[in-house]
Amino acid sequence: MQSATEMLGPGVYVLRFRGRVVHVGWAASVLEMVANHRRLWEDKVPSWFPIKGYRFDSVEWRKCPAHQSKAALAELKEELNLDRAA
Repeated sequence: MQSATEMLGPGVYVLRFRGRVVHVGWAASVLEMVANHRRLWEDKVPSWFPIKGYRFDSVEWRKCPAHQSKAALAELKEELNLDRAA
């Protein structure tokens, strides 16, 4: 089992709402980015804002160093059978 402390580091992540994937991404700090997505959803920020808010009820993630982020994100999207950028 991974700890919340480990989420402070880099990795790829999946946000789901009612079992449906709503976003897949990579972050230098998964915990910080997930918190940003939650806060920005609740704040209803403008669409031009560079980070989007998402409504989600579960998070899946795995460690991934920055130099492997592109490949890890592509692999995760393939595992999830996503044909488009999420």
